[in-house]
Amino acid sequence: GFSIVELLIAVALGLILTVGLISVFVSSKQGYRVQESRSRMQENARFALDYLSRSVRLADFWGSVPPNRITIYGATPYVGNIAASDCKDGWMIDPATGLRGYDGGASYPGDGLPASCFNDYVGNSDVIAIRYAEPDSVVATADLGSAASLANGKYFLRVLAGKSAGLFNAAVTANITSATTAIPDTVGSPGAVINYRMQSELYYLASPSGAVPSLYYTRNNIDGTGATALVDGIEMMQLEYGLDTNADLAADRYLAASAVGAANWAQVVSVRISLIIRGDTLDNFADVDPADAAQGRPYLMAGGYTYRPATAVQRFQRFPVVKEVQIRNRVKVR
Repeated sequence: GFSIVELLIAVALGLILTVGLISVFVSSKQGYRVQESRSRMQENARFALDYLSRSVRLADFWGSVPPNRITIYGATPYVGNIAASDCKDGWMIDPATGLRGYDGGASYPGDGLPASCFNDYVGNSDVIAIRYAEPDSVVATADLGSAASLANGKYFLRVLAGKSAGLFNAAVTANITSATTAIPDTVGSPGAVINYRMQSELYYLASPSGAVPSLYYTRNNIDGTGATALVDGIEMMQLEYGLDTNADLAADRYLAASAVGAANWAQVVSVRISLIIRGDTLDNFADVDPADAAQGRPYLMAGGYTYRPATAVQRFQRFPVVKEVQIRNRVKVR
C-alpha cells in the first residue's frame, strides 16, 4: 500500500497539475473572447463605413437634374422650415443642400440643426446630413399615393431626365396632380419620366441610457419617425470635407465642417470619415500607455480632433479606421 506521505505528495502534485490546467483554460477562454470581440469590431467597422459610404456617394443625386430646376409642389413650404421642434419634413426636405456637415457639440451640434433631431447624443461627435433621390426606389405614376407607395416615405421627386423635376408630398392628392400635370408621362421618350423616392438622412452617434455608443440615423421621409440604430460600438465619429476650389473635380484640401463656410458646401466633392470602434470585451493586453493612464490613450482623428476614452472604459478593445469617400454626383465629368 501507499504511505500517508506518498499519498500527500500525490495529492499535492495532482493539485498543481489541476491549477495549471485551469490557468491554461482561463487564458485560452480570455484569448477566445478577445479574438471574438476583435472580429465583431471589424464587422462593425465594415458595416458602419458601408452605410456612410453609400449615402455619401449618392448625395446630391437628383436624377441628372440640378437642384435649381426642381419645383416644389404643395401648400406647405418644406424648404427652410427649421423650427426648433421640427426635425422632419421642413428641415430634411431640402434639395438645395445635398450634403452638409456639423461639428460636434456638448449636447448636440446646433448650427441650424433642430434639437429635436437628437436623443442620447454622444458629445463632441460629428453629424452629417445627406439628401438624394433614391435610385433603388422608383414608383409608377399610377401607384403614387397608394398605401404601398407611402409605406417607406411620402416625398417623391418626379424627374424628366436632364431637364426638370418636381418634389411633392405623395400623401396629398392635389400635389400629385400638380406634379404629374407639369411633367406628364407623355413627355419625351418612354421611360424619360421617373418617380424617385426622396431620401433624407441624418447620421450621428447616440448612447441610450449609457449603453455602448452606436451609429444612428434619422430618415425623416417617414413622417419624422424616430432614429434607427445601425451599428453598435461606434465610440466616436469625426468628419472632414474635401473642397474642390479650382474646379478640377478633385479635393484640394480637407476642412472641418465649421471651416467649410455656408456658401461653399456645393464645392465639397469628398468626405473623410474617421471612426473609433470599441469592442465589448476587456483586453488584458490593451495598449494603454501608463503615462496617459489618467487621461486615457489619445487617438488623433480627422480634423485634428484628439479623442481620449473615459477612464472607466479605457481597457476595452478599440481601434481607429479612416476612409475617404467621393461624392459621385459632384466628381463626374460635366
